[in-house]
Amino acid sequence: MKENIIKIYLFNEEFEIKSQETEEHILGVASLVNAYLDKAQKKGLSKNRLNLALLAALNISSEYVKVKGEYKNLEKEVMIRVDQLIKQIDQYLR
Repeated sequence: MKENIIKIYLFNEEFEIKSQETEEHILGVASLVNAYLDKAQKKGLSKNRLNLALLAALNISSEYVKVKGEYKNLEKEVMIRVDQLIKQIDQYLR
């Protein structure tokens, strides 16, 4: 897959990102990170940019872990329902 170079801005600084993802995806990710950085900065959690970046990373990671867990639970539920449907179909066909 072709690598793209995409310019993003974090803390009003320009970064060039080399990625196989689409520009739309990378800009969306940068927008999300900036939103977390702005939120942490507005709350006055820290004036240190590194601390703000770490807080944003922790918050984003926390949401990711929650969503990943919810996905696994949903996947288990779907498999249980599929098994139940297969059993019902087998009973019907007998």
